[in-house]
Amino acid sequence: MRIYCAGLVQGGFVFRAKKSSKQIALLEDLRRAYPYDLESYHYIKENDEAIEYYRHLKKTIFLDSGAFSMFTQGIKIDLKVYADYIKAHADVIHVASNLDEIGQHREQDSYNNQRALERYGVKVQPVHHARDDDKWLLKYMAEGYDYIFLGGMVAESTKYLRGWLDHVWHKYLTNKDGSAKIKVHGFGLTTVELMRRYPWYSVDSTSWVITGRFGSIYLDMPGRDFKLFISDQSPTKKDWDRHYDTLSPLLRGRVDEYIRSLGYDPALLRTDYGWRDHWNIAFFMRMMQRPEPVFLSTHQPVVSLF
Repeated sequence: MRIYCAGLVQGGFVFRAKKSSKQIALLEDLRRAYPYDLESYHYIKENDEAIEYYRHLKKTIFLDSGAFSMFTQGIKIDLKVYADYIKAHADVIHVASNLDEIGQHREQDSYNNQRALERYGVKVQPVHHARDDDKWLLKYMAEGYDYIFLGGMVAESTKYLRGWLDHVWHKYLTNKDGSAKIKVHGFGLTTVELMRRYPWYSVDSTSWVITGRFGSIYLDMPGRDFKLFISDQSPTKKDWDRHYDTLSPLLRGRVDEYIRSLGYDPALLRTDYGWRDHWNIAFFMRMMQRPEPVFLSTHQPVVSLF
């Protein structure tokens, strides 16, 4: 599974706390090494510096149309301008999403945009939303699209998403052995449990930054995966077994040992969200090395709990 980190460049992936030259160098090395970047057209379309940065590194990006961001701000996207942007930066963009229409019963509009962009001469991948009619997912598959994006998930609860994803993966997207029939991308997945529950080809997430800003890190210790509040400013400091300070002495010692084994200082993770960003991105890199899951039934147990 590819995990695209959203906004690594456009989002200002820099340390804003303690900007020592060593920290900045380590962060830049990780940003260069991370293989999968996603940027939103809405945010990057006027940032020539970011595009040139990718061009300089000879890296390419997943281009999200930014439809959700523009919808929330009441901004209309010109299809031809979007198509022209993809053409102009084809050397930097290795995959792009359709300009999907947000809201219920907009499936036909999204499909029309898909076809219009193709007539403008660009290849974009279709987006099927959490509350869309299943027939549109089947339509895209029947028309030969072999890479389909599942969206509309950001506003939904994990409970709803697990039920919907179980449904579409079990009924339409998997073979009898639980492997994926086509390539599927999960837009805006921030729940690691759902990343690991299905045989995604790719997902994208902003949780590398959101998790760190809220004082947490992802831990993938042997025998236990969980999200741990670690900031010394976190309001969860008194919540038993949720915060670093309320772990048992034995478990806290194991956590410290594991953090240090990967070259990090627990004290810095507690006080500096820049280091938490760095840790969480490295966590995603480790997670991409895990064996690919299969999905055999709607009763499959959860792979990992965060």
